Amino acid sequence: MTPPPGSFGRVSRPLTVKAYCIRIIWRATTTSCLPASIRPATGQRVRLIAGFGGFLGRKHDGHPGPKAIWEGMQKVSAFAITLKAGRAVYDSDG
Repeated sequence: MTPPPGSFGRVSRPLTVKAYCIRIIWRATTTSCLPASIRPATGQRVRLIAGFGGFLGRKHDGHPGPKAIWEGMQKVSAFAITLKAGRAVYDSDG
C-alpha cells in the first residue's frame, strides 16, 4: 500500500524509548527562546546526562566514562517514560 501523494515522511510512527529520550533532551536543551550563542554544546549535553549517572564534573575529572553516561541515560529514559505517562493522563482528562 502506498501513502497518499504529498504525505511521504509524515507518517506517524511510535517512538522507541531511546528516541523519545533523545528528543526530550534535545528539546529541553535547544529551546527556541535561547539564542544560538547560549545553547549548550554537545559536550555539555553529555556532561548533563552523565551528571544524572553520578559524574561530578570537578576541575580535573576529565571526560565522563561509559558507566556514568549509561546510568545517566537510564535515569533520563525513566524520566521520559514518566513524563510521557503523565502527559497521557492529563491529556485524556480534558
